[in-house]
Amino acid sequence: MSMKQNTQETLLARWIEGDITPAEADLLAEMDGIQDLKDALHVYEGMSLTPMNLDEAWSKLAQKTVLQPKTIKTKHRSLFPTILRVAAAVALIVGVGFWYASYFLNADFTADAGQTALVTLPDGSAVTLNSGSKLSYSKWQWKRHRIVQLTGEAFFKVQKGEKFTVQSPHGQTSVLGTQFDVFDRGETFQVKCFEGRVKVSDRQQTKVITKGQGIKISAQGIKDLDVSASKPAWFDGQTKFFENSLQEVFEELQRQYILEIDSDNVDLSRQFTGVLPNNNLDKALNYLCDAMNLTYQKTNDNRLIKISSKK
Repeated sequence: MSMKQNTQETLLARWIEGDITPAEADLLAEMDGIQDLKDALHVYEGMSLTPMNLDEAWSKLAQKTVLQPKTIKTKHRSLFPTILRVAAAVALIVGVGFWYASYFLNADFTADAGQTALVTLPDGSAVTLNSGSKLSYSKWQWKRHRIVQLTGEAFFKVQKGEKFTVQSPHGQTSVLGTQFDVFDRGETFQVKCFEGRVKVSDRQQTKVITKGQGIKISAQGIKDLDVSASKPAWFDGQTKFFENSLQEVFEELQRQYILEIDSDNVDLSRQFTGVLPNNNLDKALNYLCDAMNLTYQKTNDNRLIKISSKK
């Protein structure tokens, strides 16, 4: 510390204590910042400060907080309005969920094995699903596009209106208002027209068929069909086959009768043409085996059928 700094601090100390000479006061007046210090001390001197008695203050505080605790009044509010608000919120969420499901999601329909199912579409068109078939359509697009997706087989009775389209794995069938049957299983895509006109399209071509006509597209090629009946055979509890492989025939029997067929030494590519009942297993097996020179054996519960070629 320099001598000058030491002298200034000594003068400040003596000035604060009131023990300073006039000559020293003149020296102090020349110091930087002395006026700010004087102003601060002047404010301090003008304040009326009463010395605090710590023991007394603590005693008063204890009386207020411990000896005489203050009672806090609690307002009891009814939970009923809150419950109503929660219930309304839940109802809104559930309502929005149902609205979303009813408007945006697909409508799906299924005919279980051994059963048929009748579906009424929003425009009044009727669809009958054959055993083991599925149908779906988009709810929110229906008013703009009458489009359904089909897996399996179904008979359609379409109300007149805008174009009606059936999309299936191997093709597309479009009409304005008519009655027709669509079959699409395995490698076979088949459409039969019972009324009006039907446009059938697959990946390679498009063909228009009218009442009494049908078309079958399979691995063996494209074949025209004659449709003399007024409705599909399966409406009367029968399945009509036309040059179908035994593999396809066995699969249809399994769907209709809910069973499993175990074929032994049978050429599944052989073709069968005929009509088999969907409600009499013995009659169906006897007719099929006689026509194709086969033999069959049933298990006790009729759930497994073993079919083999006659020796």
